[in-house]
Amino acid sequence: MKRKTVFIVIVLIALLVGAFIAVPRIQVNALTSQHAAEFEDRYKDIGYYEDIEYFKVIKYKGEGIDLYVSSPGMREKLQAMGDDEAAVLYVDRNSASASILIFKENPSGDWEMDTWFTVWSKSGSADDFTWPMYR
Repeated sequence: MKRKTVFIVIVLIALLVGAFIAVPRIQVNALTSQHAAEFEDRYKDIGYYEDIEYFKVIKYKGEGIDLYVSSPGMREKLQAMGDDEAAVLYVDRNSASASILIFKENPSGDWEMDTWFTVWSKSGSADDFTWPMYR
């Protein structure tokens, strides 16, 4: 009886941890699928990347996850985003760096880059992290 209880507790803990990891990624993948066309080439706005490995739409007009970023300035900006903004994480080719670009929708419905942050870089110029992790 004791073994069965321990097994059930371990399975429940594993399920909770799995949900903690999987649910935000599922939400981000859904937003990315819905809005990929709008942001596919927008990494070029900063003139920093020639090509990217992948991108993820983190927030879109108030929808999305509360991405944890270790940099207080980035974290505050992401938390204060309005219903006319979107945040997209771009990962450079060969996972050399990752940046979050925040776009603002103008009255005509087009997206304009408002600000951007380099989250981490292999060259050492940025060494923050996000949760969920994207590398």
